[in-house]
Amino acid sequence: MPVNSNKNESSALYMALLQLGLTAQEAGLYVLSLEIGPHPIGQMAEKLGVSRPNIYKLIKSLENLGLAALPKGGKLKRFSVASPTIVNELLDAKQKKDRELKQEFSSLLPDLLSKYQRGDLPSHVRVYQGRGQYLGAFFGMLDEGKDGLDFFGSVDDFLNLIAIGDQAEYLKERVKRGLTSRTLTLPGEHANRIAGEDKENMRETRILTGFNPFKASFHFFADKVIFWQPENLLAIRIEDDIVATMMKSVFEMLWQNAARATTSNLN
Repeated sequence: MPVNSNKNESSALYMALLQLGLTAQEAGLYVLSLEIGPHPIGQMAEKLGVSRPNIYKLIKSLENLGLAALPKGGKLKRFSVASPTIVNELLDAKQKKDRELKQEFSSLLPDLLSKYQRGDLPSHVRVYQGRGQYLGAFFGMLDEGKDGLDFFGSVDDFLNLIAIGDQAEYLKERVKRGLTSRTLTLPGEHANRIAGEDKENMRETRILTGFNPFKASFHFFADKVIFWQPENLLAIRIEDDIVATMMKSVFEMLWQNAARATTSNLN
């Protein structure tokens, strides 16, 4: 601890400097200089109990942090630190950065926990609730759908909850990554629109008729399935080989039925 560290203000300042990442000697030099004012370098070194070469290193470190202003040119005879307001500004900047990091970490925590909790378990279920998580699950598929992304359900109800800008960003990123898509949808306004945009979006769309209307849908990719319930902005992601295989089998059968129905209509 620095000289006069028993004073509350010196102790608080010292701890604040440590929070900014200063070493004990760097913080001690700053507090000492603030307390005794400009002093010859040799005396500063003696009071801190460090060698002259080391005191110059400490002074340089404070300068790099903006906590000391050294004269340009000429020999440094006396040393003094910058105003404590600089310390306050650095603390504000650090707190802002820490808050941003905490927010980013909090957004990633569910995925990190799922990896931690899953361990060697053969399956894992995660629930996404609310617009932010709903969109997060939607865009998150791009990182895992290496072999393509397939969709079944009401594309109208699904896309009504995703802003046009987000849809465009998703499509651009999917095409950029070379991920193909098959969309098997109930009839609807969006269904007809996207069918006309298939080629440019590396997608094939088929419209399945003969079903009573429903709003839910699902995507499957790799060994994962995400069920979408748009009315409550709810998504349920299941990571399980057996479930994914079952849903893929259902999709393939309906996909082929839709193809036969299209061929029959064309004839």
